[in-house]
Amino acid sequence: MDAIELLENHAVRILSLCDEAMHTRRRFELDAVFAGLADAVAIRVDLCEALLFPMAQACGAGVALVEARRRHQTVKSLLESLLDDDSPILVFQLKVTFLREQVERCLQAERLELWPALRRLLDTDARRQLGEQMRARARALEGSQPRYLVRDALLALADPPPLPT
Repeated sequence: MDAIELLENHAVRILSLCDEAMHTRRRFELDAVFAGLADAVAIRVDLCEALLFPMAQACGAGVALVEARRRHQTVKSLLESLLDDDSPILVFQLKVTFLREQVERCLQAERLELWPALRRLLDTDARRQLGEQMRARARALEGSQPRYLVRDALLALADPPPLPT
């Protein structure tokens, strides 16, 4: 499967899980749906940041890549803020709605800017090979609660290591 197609499929799954979370009426069910949603978001972000973005940068994707990274940072921050949120169910669902809107904006920008650039810069075989790498990485992350990797990454950004003296 081509990398762009794989990421599109992940996005559809994420949006579906957001919808499911917004229509769940019991907190324990919402928590279970959100765990799946958070893992799906974290896996997609990881696939982009670990594999897609470096490839896009090496190929010269430019402005589209900068914008994609900025949008991913917003999604990661929102996801991290929801990980231990024990707000009442309706408040939590409003927050999930906002996360969904940000994921949609990210996806729209990818479709308009990043995907066309990647289609110009990478041939079909390269996109297919990248897709296979992504699929293998996603399988490795599944079941390991990758949602907490987002928190770890954000904490690392907030507390950078000291500069050598």
